[in-house]
Parts: sequence; C-alpha cells; structure tokens
Amino acid sequence: MRFAVIDGEFLADADFAQRVEDFDGLDALSVPSAPGEAPDIAITGDPIFNRVWSALGGPAITIPAGVGHAGLPLGVQIVGPYLEDRTTLQM
Repeated sequence: MRFAVIDGEFLADADFAQRVEDFDGLDALSVPSAPGEAPDIAITGDPIFNRVWSALGGPAITIPAGVGHAGLPLGVQIVGPYLEDRTTLQM
C-alpha cells in the first residue's frame, strides 16, 4: 500500500492514484519553487512549495528564473508525472 503525506494528511492508494492521474495529458508543470527570493546563506529556505512533489514521489527540479527586488535569485520548479524523470529533465 502506498501512502503519501500532504499538508499533514495521509493519502491512501485511491487518493494517491488520483493525484498521479491529475497529470494525464500534461508533460510537466511550472510552479514557484519558494515564496520569494533565495534566503540568507545561513538557512536553506522554506520548503512549502516543494514538499508536495516530494511526498508524491514525482520528479522536480528547480532552475533559476531571474532576481527579486533585493537582487537575490528567484527559482521556478519543473515538476513531472510520477516515473517520468527523463521527460521532466528534458523540459
């Protein structure tokens, strides 16, 4: 049985399968990687926008996408369907 934890809630097989099926017809999603600019070098940043992809087990990669008001980098995530790592990296 496969379980995923999303926002503190366990998803059983049927719910997990529905999340995976939500990608039907899509090659990838482009979503923010963080709620703002890169953090101070002393911390790693807020994982709020990437933990759902980790919980679902799908491939996700963050790439630079410009700079914010303070001159620090912004990122965007390319997220692919479950088991489609190669396709996601080719985006």
